[in-house]
Amino acid sequence: MNETKLWLKFRKEWLKQHPRSFINKISQRFQSGFPDVICIDDRKVNFVELKVGNNKPTKLQRKVLDDIYNSTGRSFVLIFKNDKYYIYRGDGLLYEDDCLSKIVSFINKEEVDYGDNYTYFNKSNSSGGFFSFIFRDRDSRKTSRSGEKSGRRSKRREI
Repeated sequence: MNETKLWLKFRKEWLKQHPRSFINKISQRFQSGFPDVICIDDRKVNFVELKVGNNKPTKLQRKVLDDIYNSTGRSFVLIFKNDKYYIYRGDGLLYEDDCLSKIVSFINKEEVDYGDNYTYFNKSNSSGGFFSFIFRDRDSRKTSRSGEKSGRRSKRREI
């Protein structure tokens, strides 16, 4: 299955369970990073990033999902892999099932428990966040020979 087929199945199941709702695939040609799908039902706005197989969200997608989540929004990553559906939120795997209808029901459930980690990560470094916590790119951190993190920080001159 590819991402387009996952979208079509997800959309069909969403509308089956929520016939008076709004669902749309967002295609941002000139602004990357925004989640693939927005679903609204009963005043609950859900942002969903769709992934198939071993694909995972990019750094920019993770940042946008973190920003939505940290503003007390509802953001999820739906992954289809090995004939199973997985729902992730930054603090970990929330739900898995081989039945898409149960996944859709889970996404729009009444309450989303943000847990104790929400406050901790929300107050921590903004470059961290929930999705960075799950999908860490350990190889992406470059260090200098002295072991310090490399970066482009300019030093201020004192006059």
